[in-house]
Amino acid sequence: MASGEIVINADADTSFDNDMVNQVVPYFEDPNVPALGGALRVRNINESIWTRMQSIEYLISMQGGKTGLAQWNFLNNISGAFGVFRREFLMQIGGWDTHTAEDLDLTVRIKQYFKRHPNWKIPFATLAIGHTDAPADLKTLVMQRLRWDGDLLFLYFRKHWPAFTPKLLGWGTFLFTLFYGFLQNVLMPFIIVLYGAGIILLYPWQFIASISAVIYSLYFGC
Repeated sequence: MASGEIVINADADTSFDNDMVNQVVPYFEDPNVPALGGALRVRNINESIWTRMQSIEYLISMQGGKTGLAQWNFLNNISGAFGVFRREFLMQIGGWDTHTAEDLDLTVRIKQYFKRHPNWKIPFATLAIGHTDAPADLKTLVMQRLRWDGDLLFLYFRKHWPAFTPKLLGWGTFLFTLFYGFLQNVLMPFIIVLYGAGIILLYPWQFIASISAVIYSLYFGC
């Protein structure tokens, strides 16, 4: 139904600062920009300790992390809660696939054009701010993150496995996806679980309790 040259997607609970459109439109003056990601912040920050922790996470990993990644054209995901696209290009690649993690799926498909279009880039509009509600209790937060991790496994190891090649992504994007996507986001959680189990089996509970107390005190203190 959208008929404009630029399409903005958002979650149902996303709201925006008043200057959001003015912040994102100028990026598309560059013909090598097919899409961009927008910044997100936690709206319900004061609802619980979980939302306060997530607000810090969003500032570090999404605001700071994606700002840096975009400087190297390595933006890892155009969030489904706030993304902007050229309508013509979006239709050319088939739009969103109504499956799991449609935002990451779309980002991966865009990157498969990078080798053919080496000047393409996906910026991150740091000053274009969207606001979203984060899970306010531990159960909802855990279920959200399990869903996100499951989406990664599905997309990287099943749906798009044949597409992870320098012939489509280019060497820079391929190596970044290999180290960041596979090793950190997919394999690292399993390594952490095994490492934790090994500590429990090899060391006395007093040592584990003291180390845990120090680590989590630092987390809550920061």
